[in-house]
Amino acid sequence: MPKPGDLIVVHIIDKRQVGDNFARKRLAWPLHATLVRWFTPGSIEACTPALQQVADRHGPFEVMVGDEADFGPEGITRVNLINDSKPLQALHQELLTAVQESGGKFESERWLGDEYRAHVTHHGEQRKHKGDILLIGDFHLVLVDSEDTCTIIKKFDLKPTV
Repeated sequence: MPKPGDLIVVHIIDKRQVGDNFARKRLAWPLHATLVRWFTPGSIEACTPALQQVADRHGPFEVMVGDEADFGPEGITRVNLINDSKPLQALHQELLTAVQESGGKFESERWLGDEYRAHVTHHGEQRKHKGDILLIGDFHLVLVDSEDTCTIIKKFDLKPTV
């Protein structure tokens, strides 16, 4: 369970800005795809440049939304999987390495690396559907800043290829 000070790396599908905050409860979150699950940073100051280096090495790419599935500890969180995407898996792996090398710690290694299953969680009526195409052109660093609130603290744009 994330605690104040923890971070997560996500691609936010809904248009949001750095500084926007929202309640920690699942249905209050903007529609997003998690790229690296919750972690406790060594420091935000060490983590941010490491994530920027990853963003600088990747160009935007598209992924296709796939089948629905049930996730979560009780298997009751409805999601749409993102179809197998080598660019997305590579981005996840590089972000994971950057977090770890900058001192980030995970409660468990579950759902990381080879266990990573990219998905978009349904948020009430907000959701994506099988066959939808998502452009992954950026990612966001989100902070749990209190027991009740999360804040988008940084946006990283993927660098277009020339």
